Amino acid sequence: MRRIKVCACLLALLIFAAALGGCTATNEIPPAIILSDRMPPERGEAANKSSFEAELYFLSQDEKSLKVQKREVFYDTQTSRAEAALNALIAGPDVDRPDLKRSVSALSRLNRVELCGEVCNVYFEVDKFIPSATEWLKTRAAVAATVAAAEGVDTVNVYFYEQELGYLGYTLGSMSPLEEELPIYLRNMERTYKALYKAESGTAITEDTQYVTQMATLYFANAEGALLTARNAEVSYPEGSTKSEIAKLLIERLAGGDAQGSLEPVLPVDFKLLSDPKVIYSGKTESGVEDTESDCIIELVIEQPDAANYDEAIMCGALTLTITGFIPNVNGVRICIGEEAQPAAPVNQKDEEQAGGTAAETENINILQTLGRDVLRRVDFTDQIGHEITLYYPDADGAVLYGVKRIIPQAAAYNPHARLQELLGGVADPGVAYPLFTAEDVKDVYLSGNVAVIDWAEGFAQKLRAFLDGDSSMAPSRRESMFIYGVVNTLTDMPMISSVWMLENGEKLDTVGQIYLGNALVRNPGLIVEE
Repeated sequence: MRRIKVCACLLALLIFAAALGGCTATNEIPPAIILSDRMPPERGEAANKSSFEAELYFLSQDEKSLKVQKREVFYDTQTSRAEAALNALIAGPDVDRPDLKRSVSALSRLNRVELCGEVCNVYFEVDKFIPSATEWLKTRAAVAATVAAAEGVDTVNVYFYEQELGYLGYTLGSMSPLEEELPIYLRNMERTYKALYKAESGTAITEDTQYVTQMATLYFANAEGALLTARNAEVSYPEGSTKSEIAKLLIERLAGGDAQGSLEPVLPVDFKLLSDPKVIYSGKTESGVEDTESDCIIELVIEQPDAANYDEAIMCGALTLTITGFIPNVNGVRICIGEEAQPAAPVNQKDEEQAGGTAAETENINILQTLGRDVLRRVDFTDQIGHEITLYYPDADGAVLYGVKRIIPQAAAYNPHARLQELLGGVADPGVAYPLFTAEDVKDVYLSGNVAVIDWAEGFAQKLRAFLDGDSSMAPSRRESMFIYGVVNTLTDMPMISSVWMLENGEKLDTVGQIYLGNALVRNPGLIVEE
């Protein structure tokens, strides 16, 4: 035992002596960093393109289960992984997989995919084919599983020619990947909706009334009030509720604001419906009455808002996207400004019997104007939809990087240049913004494989050196790592980027402070504190 202790002591002394021998004296120049002769990838034909292994969900041959097939899928900075994976899903299973069947009709076309916060909206078009209720449920299930694997988004809305198909005319709510086997899911859906079918519309609510509870997608505004993003919310309504009653419930939920409190209201504080939402069907039966199984629009008549922060476009977008996204076969919303008026008294009984007119006129409401176009559609607001991203800013002491949520246009969700401009141009709360640097300092950003190449404008190294030597609450030794890794961690938060290479005016950088910039830098998760 004594011998072991002696050996241990000798080993410790040797390690200590070696450590002292390796130390640099205070007046000795530190050894030079070995420079790399590697060159950054150039922008070429394959720039901004990448690939990933997608998990595509197809039907088994007996259609009793969803089975996954993995396939390399290509995409770019203008295309989300969800969109690329869904196009591969439409193409069908590989020819060497006879055990699989299509889960989406071969006649389908993908119109667009919208990434929107907690939700992914998927729009299909199909020529000369309308899926059956069961086919539609299978498609929704396959799409939800494929999108969740590609994007990590667990909620999807699947639309057919811009509208929710529903199930037997009833709402389906948002879709998430199945937790049960496909046959069990289909059987449960059939039982649930057969029970709903027995409930007559307009039935008085009693203690025995059953309530339908589903997930709806509500739309609220970002902090600047310029973009709309989605929030999942549980809604319940009595079985047998009409489209008008469900629309009114959704409007009440919008008026109540974001339950989580991080998104801004979309309806003015003085928002007021002058009448119940009106359903206007596009078709008529042979007898000339409205065909309640045809497509329809919802007409809203509201009082002119006076609120100072009233944004007409945001209000119209939130109402249109929320209502058409949940209620089946509603393909648009008409929003009218009206005012209550006293009707003129009829001159005689005959005039009284002939008094009539539109619904608004019958309810003593004068229509003053219609907002936007005559009927607002979902596609009218796709450019206003925003997606949440994470940017990284340092705290005041430069000890850590905070992940700050920001909403940007969903079309730019996969654009590294747009994300970097947002990092340098926005408010950093709760972190500290990067002084001196602006979006104009970014000359170019492009992808080569999984490497993002940032070409800073001429003068970048000089600005970085001024930042290191200037006044700041951050310790000088922390400033460089906070800026460099704020940029690197922000870009590597994108799924196609694994490292970041920095240039200045097309030329390779070396060392400005302590970090060697002559190679690509990888993500540094040890600096990150998520809020």
